[in-house]
Amino acid sequence: MISVESALQKFGVDEIHVRQRNLDAFREEGVYLFNISVHGGRVSFQLKWEHLGLSSETIAALKQNNAQPTRIKFFKSLQGKLNRLSYLRKEIQKKLMVYCEPYWFAPESKFEELADAVANLKETALLFKDEVLLEYGAEKEKYVSIVEGILRTTQLSQDVQESVKKIYLSNFPTRQQISESFYIELFGPIRVPSIKEQSQFDASLAESETRNYQAKALKELESQFHRSLQTKLSEVIQSATDEFCEILADTLPKLARLSETHLSDRVRAKLTESLERCQNLLNFDQSLKGLAHDLDVLVKVSNGHNEQLLAQSIANIKAALTTETRLLTTQGKGHRALSEWLSL
Repeated sequence: MISVESALQKFGVDEIHVRQRNLDAFREEGVYLFNISVHGGRVSFQLKWEHLGLSSETIAALKQNNAQPTRIKFFKSLQGKLNRLSYLRKEIQKKLMVYCEPYWFAPESKFEELADAVANLKETALLFKDEVLLEYGAEKEKYVSIVEGILRTTQLSQDVQESVKKIYLSNFPTRQQISESFYIELFGPIRVPSIKEQSQFDASLAESETRNYQAKALKELESQFHRSLQTKLSEVIQSATDEFCEILADTLPKLARLSETHLSDRVRAKLTESLERCQNLLNFDQSLKGLAHDLDVLVKVSNGHNEQLLAQSIANIKAALTTETRLLTTQGKGHRALSEWLSL
């Protein structure tokens, strides 16, 4: 059997950093599995080769080579509203939820805030649907114009053009179809009890000798679920942590030069978004507390023009990160980039 020392030599490292698994997030507090879907119906149609006036030989050659005719988008205002709802859903997920495939979940302490956010999203969807229905007539006229414009460029006879036009117009959704297909769909919530709560339930269940086997089986299933969820959560946290490190590695050298104390709005927005995500993940892993504090300081000092305060803040952050990066489990490119800057 290969010794640990021998393995370390092969890895080229002197020691292994040990980190205890953090189950506190599930020990005292339950979580809710939840999913939000945005629906809005069709917003495009696919042309057919036969409707473009091409010869049968050309069409056969295209199909033989698995060529696909393009899709034409229509009802742009509908697509715009759906994009906006998808963006708002993403904001809710980033702020209040964590994705561990195949689950989106939120800690119980965030559930009321999540419910309010979802209620606001559903209300916004209703307003958007009313706006889309008001724009229906104008959007349909645009669609008819697009179809007619395409058909005029073909070599099809007038009768065939009219026949094809009817087919494509039938693809445009009716007012009723839009009204029925434009909505927010919710899956869940499904509550997963905390480990402490589940243990108490298991104990009471096990008191009955006739149900002892059931209690053991249930306990094993719950334990497997918690282990799976914790593993997936650890993967999410490692990926996010490396991303935070990469952002710090990119931003700190710019600020350290002092000539770039005024960061662009895009960079500051990225810093703020990363801070919110990091603070959300703190519910599940307290080892991110140092990074969250560093990001918070960075957001604040990047908005000012006090060079002395900026230089001192960066020095403090650099000193703190020198210790913090050794405690992080991630070893991705962001972590490496930050470590390289710290060693300068």
